[in-house]
Amino acid sequence: MIYEIFDADPPELLKKKVAMRKAWTKALLHYYDRNFMKAYRLFKALRGKNPDDRIFDLYIKRCVRCIKLGVPEDWQGIEVINLK
Repeated sequence: MIYEIFDADPPELLKKKVAMRKAWTKALLHYYDRNFMKAYRLFKALRGKNPDDRIFDLYIKRCVRCIKLGVPEDWQGIEVINLK
């Protein structure tokens, strides 16, 4: 589950995010179900609608990596970030 705080977003950005919520959820479900190509396509489409939201680029890169390298049998989509 991913939570995002919208309080600080300008009204126009908030409107975009709310409008894309179903597609975002669908893309995430495909990603966590290991349907990386479907997720990739949806994330690309979402990025086209809101290119300033960098989360789409992050998931597009993750999809590409998973498509190229595969994922372990016990993969759950958890990413460990070792940077501050």
